[in-house]
Amino acid sequence: MTRKKFYDVVCVIIVSLILAACSINVHTDSDNNSVDKKYNNEEKTDEEMKSSAEIYEDRETSIEVKGIFYFEPDSSINMEEDELNAMERYMLITFDMNNTGRKNIKIGNSNDDVKLIINTNTYCSEYSLPWDSVMNSFIDNCGYYSLSGKKLDILYGGQKDIRNVWVYKINKNDIENFQSGSIAFDMVSPFDDENKKDELKYDYDFQENEIRKIGFPDDIFSVEDNPDDYQIARSLLPRTKKTQEQMLVIEKYSDFDEATATMGFMYFEEEKPLWGVSCSTSKSLIVSDKLPKYNHEAIERIYPELAYAEEDYREALKELLDRMLLYKQTGEYDKERIDLLAEKINNSYEKIVEWFEKN
Repeated sequence: MTRKKFYDVVCVIIVSLILAACSINVHTDSDNNSVDKKYNNEEKTDEEMKSSAEIYEDRETSIEVKGIFYFEPDSSINMEEDELNAMERYMLITFDMNNTGRKNIKIGNSNDDVKLIINTNTYCSEYSLPWDSVMNSFIDNCGYYSLSGKKLDILYGGQKDIRNVWVYKINKNDIENFQSGSIAFDMVSPFDDENKKDELKYDYDFQENEIRKIGFPDDIFSVEDNPDDYQIARSLLPRTKKTQEQMLVIEKYSDFDEATATMGFMYFEEEKPLWGVSCSTSKSLIVSDKLPKYNHEAIERIYPELAYAEEDYREALKELLDRMLLYKQTGEYDKERIDLLAEKINNSYEKIVEWFEKN
């Protein structure tokens, strides 16, 4: 091969290598642009969107919004202790948390873990509520986990359907002039080093027709499989507390009569109940004919482990009132039996209170 031909071949090879390098660089830049788009939240392809959805479905945790409630208090409720101004209303969000995996997940319990966004306003949940308020006592006794009440610190591996209710004070104009709404969940504790921080991260958009307007806080129990039974079961505590207070007053009556006996048993009346009782345990008992009427079988269906204490309390109370009335009418008095009934009432009352403190 002549020197000239050799030189020509070398030039061709060099040119080919340069072109190949340029082609590689162009291809790499294209890939980088695709990655930039993906992480800058620019338009994604259908395939990218599909992959994102599949990743979420692969999580071992989930959050399910059960109900969004706007509380416009019934006229029978005294909201003075709640300290809401003229523009403020309560909004409540109920949701279930599930963990089908094995790892326990620590919950942050910060008031911005579940943000409520309505129109242009962002609301954080109430961490604490006024002590004697209607809402505070309701949250304490509703049986759900809440940032404002009994907090869920750990979502254990294998736990399912852990029900929560979070409370917000919002501008009522946001509901009257509703345009858009969303809930932003981000619940894993920043101190949880064992789990991904996006494990309980979830955004939920909602429409106006998903907001349920309620007159009693108990109306959020519509998310339950058996709303009336659940409400009656949770109202057992305020019923017994108020009855105990009334019994102290009744003992001081010198003219105990049939009306007095009826008053002592009225929160457990089943044959002709006039109204139901809210499960709020605020200092002013909330009663209304719009709430479920008492039915002791509801306790058996919802909390069978509590049914014996409820039955003992109710039956002993009825017999004690009947014997007190008999004494006033005829002078017949069985001190031993009355003392036994009073002891039974107090013992079963203590069991009921203790159960609700744990549940």
